[in-house]
Amino acid sequence: EPQLDRFLMTVHMELPDAETQAKLLQFHLQKGVQTVAESPLLDADDISFCQKASLAMPVNERMCRYITSVCEALRKTDTSRGALSARASISLMRAAQVAAWLEDAKAVYPDHVKAVAEAALSHRLIMRDSSRQGPGDAAETVLNVLENTPVP
Repeated sequence: EPQLDRFLMTVHMELPDAETQAKLLQFHLQKGVQTVAESPLLDADDISFCQKASLAMPVNERMCRYITSVCEALRKTDTSRGALSARASISLMRAAQVAAWLEDAKAVYPDHVKAVAEAALSHRLIMRDSSRQGPGDAAETVLNVLENTPVP
């Protein structure tokens, strides 16, 4: 987990179907050599502003307890080995703050926590008997815990 714990979130991407892949190849043939954009979409000041603004998003004590309850429930599931670190709770809270900020919410609410929990936590779970577990089992475990954890 320490290696995976360095990343705030995981993003799962599937390969496009064969037809889409063929269209991508044709697009690249027609477009020619790809160049890097001359001006960045965001500069360092923009990124700093976004970071500070999202960190300022209020999280009340009830949301902190909810995040803790979700992480504790994940540590106690039959399918995981309970190796979710304290950093996982912090990452879940920070990701929920960003989600709330992006929605221009007044504070972090349970829906923000739920929206980012799978991406913020599934890659941190160490599953039991992983030889029989598929890649989606950690994500399914997170979703199951979210369904069964009381919302404040």
